[in-house]
Amino acid sequence: MATKVIVLGSEEKETNKKPIEFVGYLKVNFKFSKVGETEIEQPSKWENIELICKDYCDGFDLMLAYDDSDSRGDGTLYKGYFNDGIV
Repeated sequence: MATKVIVLGSEEKETNKKPIEFVGYLKVNFKFSKVGETEIEQPSKWENIELICKDYCDGFDLMLAYDDSDSRGDGTLYKGYFNDGIV
């Protein structure tokens, strides 16, 4: 399974070399928690990753990771570095 990377409002293009990095994720209380080493926190474990906002805050990008495109609401918001948009 390959992760599909989506940049909202942008056309698909060839990517470079630096992979996406998740640093934290948004919890139910709307506070970001630090990413550990669990499987769900690895970009390659998701079917889709959307770049929501580049340079969201403090140099971090905001991304939505989810598996089923019909259930995006079941995804997880991550802050981190989109880098070159590869997994």
